Amino acid sequence: SGWKGGALAVLQMLQEHESAWPFMQPFAGTEEEMKRNTAIVKRPMDLPTCMERMANGTYVRGGRKDFLRDVRSVFHNAMLFHGKDDQRYIMALELSDMFEEEWAAVMSLIERPRDGDGMDIDDAPDEVGDLDAPKVDLAEVNAVARSSAASWRQDCEQCLERLKQHPSSWAFLDSIQGRGMDLNTVHKNLESRTYATQDLFADDVRAVFASGGGSGEDGDMARIAESMLKEFEQDWATLKTRWSTELRRVVPGSGGGGGG
Repeated sequence: SGWKGGALAVLQMLQEHESAWPFMQPFAGTEEEMKRNTAIVKRPMDLPTCMERMANGTYVRGGRKDFLRDVRSVFHNAMLFHGKDDQRYIMALELSDMFEEEWAAVMSLIERPRDGDGMDIDDAPDEVGDLDAPKVDLAEVNAVARSSAASWRQDCEQCLERLKQHPSSWAFLDSIQGRGMDLNTVHKNLESRTYATQDLFADDVRAVFASGGGSGEDGDMARIAESMLKEFEQDWATLKTRWSTELRRVVPGSGGGGGG
């Protein structure tokens, strides 16, 4: 089924994330921690096991429901075992959000209404020995996944730089009373890799302009903030379309030839 190409791409993206290291092997700890983990976690899982099961055909029998259950178990287990103040809980939450976002993007590509261009699939297990199923080029999947994971921060930096070139951007560069975010802080967060996903970056940019720039009764500044936010949203929509197109290339049968 077409979903497997997207699943491979998303798995690769997760494994190459800087916060993935706690989830790259089975749980290990002290004897006491191991006992507590066994008592709490009923379905142990890690990302390489998910990738191995994808490669050896395990999910052919169980369909994508089993794939989703396994990946979600990786992060659910960590959040169940570690407290909310633990860095591993935070990492699990970040990667869980990233997975759900990327998986939704995959599904939006392959579950369009059946109009001759899309494809109609469901959650049922695949037919074993389906020789007509599209073949997945794993090398291409991995290459695109690596490129996507590495490049979106650069795209965000360029998007931010375009905003900072606006003639009135000076009013939004630094923190002021009444505004919870500023463009310089967004830039620092990008450089320090604070943002686990693109949308977390976008949320902070929107926060810069959300209160009219913290301008109070200054109608002119409120209008400038609205104008810059509109400019950002147009730029952001272009980036999202491009990212989706890149992902579409590795989802077999997702329709559409070429184009953008």
